[in-house]
Amino acid sequence: MDAYQKALKLDSSFIPALCAIGHLLQDQGELEEGKQFLQRAYELKPDPLVRIVIETALPPLYDSLDDLQKRRESLDSCLAKMVDECVTVDPTECVVPTTFYTAYHGLNDKSVAESFGKIF
Repeated sequence: MDAYQKALKLDSSFIPALCAIGHLLQDQGELEEGKQFLQRAYELKPDPLVRIVIETALPPLYDSLDDLQKRRESLDSCLAKMVDECVTVDPTECVVPTTFYTAYHGLNDKSVAESFGKIF
């Protein structure tokens, strides 16, 4: 994190540092703060991969089962919207984000996996 923050002090529009900080914050459960860094990167260079990461981030822990359910519904909705908009990313050109946390929900992930498959 320190190295990325130093890079941003040198160049506040350095997209790799913006994305890296965004990813790190999201992995720490700071979704909104991470989203802000990713959104800045996306505004500088609209990249469908960054959009996907912004819109599909899930926290490692939830406030309640209701929170989990709402976030799952939002995830399904965001993915369906991107599929409808024909958002695609070539998985041979990048590191593909995963749906790692959904496996811990103990719910049916078929629609999430299908949508990710259509996008990637």
